[in-house]
Amino acid sequence: MAGLTLVYDLVLYISISTVIFFIIKRSRSRRLRLPPGSLGLPFLGETLQLIAAYKTENPEPFIDVRVKRFGSIFTTHIFGEPTVFSADPETNRFILQNEGKLFECSYPGSISNLLGKHSLLLMKGSLHKRMHSLTMSFANSSIIRDHLLVDIDRLVRLHMDSWTDRVLLMEEAKKITFELTVKQLMSFDPNEWTESLRKEYVLVIEGFFTVPLPIFSTTYRRAIQVPNLIYIQTFFFIYFFLKKKRKEKNTWVCNL
Repeated sequence: MAGLTLVYDLVLYISISTVIFFIIKRSRSRRLRLPPGSLGLPFLGETLQLIAAYKTENPEPFIDVRVKRFGSIFTTHIFGEPTVFSADPETNRFILQNEGKLFECSYPGSISNLLGKHSLLLMKGSLHKRMHSLTMSFANSSIIRDHLLVDIDRLVRLHMDSWTDRVLLMEEAKKITFELTVKQLMSFDPNEWTESLRKEYVLVIEGFFTVPLPIFSTTYRRAIQVPNLIYIQTFFFIYFFLKKKRKEKNTWVCNL
């Protein structure tokens, strides 16, 4: 009896949710002059179709099919939010030229949760400009000449020496890029900790292309916990690294 009651409640919940979804959908279409398109399933939208397309070697059909049906600018529903998708070069150029004026850069809530509130990608205004300038200061000509190119050459040679018969070039390029970033920002050479850190970031990227519902998606649930784990791991790694350096310095002074 309890099982029948549970099933009844579940069916009732889904039915009511579906009705509410279509009411909201209709009211939005009347209130806003949005481009033609489809919002797909309730709550999920067309997220599943997008994820399925991007996990293949040819993701373009997701866009091509909708462009053919609705035009180069169409409405869809992905990652939990209604979205206007533009495949028109002129429109995209206009948006980029007016970013911060007529348009504001943002990400779907599900992706923002994965990036974390302190991510550079989510910063806006003067804070974003300051952080962007600080980041670009690592890319001046002297640093590139004296450090970056040297580290690139060293890391590429290091990886090439470890290659076996079968090499996934894209994966190796990703590893080298990540290790180079850690080296430039934190001055750490590749080690077990940096490899563990890289795997955590890979999990975040995988979380971008999953259904953003922690209840149903194990990958998304794990990915959303990664920023805190990275913060804790980085804090303790730097703490013990500095402690070790201070101990070595004190030992050196005592020997003198």
